[in-house]
Amino acid sequence: MAGALIVYTGEGKWKTSAAIGAVIRTLCSGGRAAMIQFMKGTMESAECGIVRNYPDITIIRAGSGFFTDEKQRAEQAQPAQQGLLKAHELLSSGMYRLIVLDEVNNAVHHGLLDEAAVLSFARLRGDTHVILTGRGAPSSFIDSADIATEMRMIKHHYEQGAHAIPGIDL
Repeated sequence: MAGALIVYTGEGKWKTSAAIGAVIRTLCSGGRAAMIQFMKGTMESAECGIVRNYPDITIIRAGSGFFTDEKQRAEQAQPAQQGLLKAHELLSSGMYRLIVLDEVNNAVHHGLLDEAAVLSFARLRGDTHVILTGRGAPSSFIDSADIATEMRMIKHHYEQGAHAIPGIDL
């Protein structure tokens, strides 16, 4: 069976959480999983903290956070490129049933990664499942996907100025 290409995109929350759910299912069924996190800051989310305790997960940070200016964007380019190279290395090892490129859609949108290079990676997946997350997935990712889900926010407590809730948002 060929690996599935899955895209989680949209303006709503929980794209990474949906991907973590797939990671947990992979680990619980005896598979290995890897997650390359593009543009994530230094604070680790609760779901990444819990799966990090599994021996068959590899989590790699490929950036230092979302940015607000050109200098910060420029600082993210090299880690993003290194993250995609690491993803290729993990894929070619044949050891992983699932590889998640978390926030890769954002990295492409902001010019940190080339859309064609990410799509090329996805096409090399063979039997490995690949998940691409982040807002603004290019249409080429959606068109190539076996599964594409758009997270749409209807209402969120952030809109009323509330802080992130541990266990819900963190």
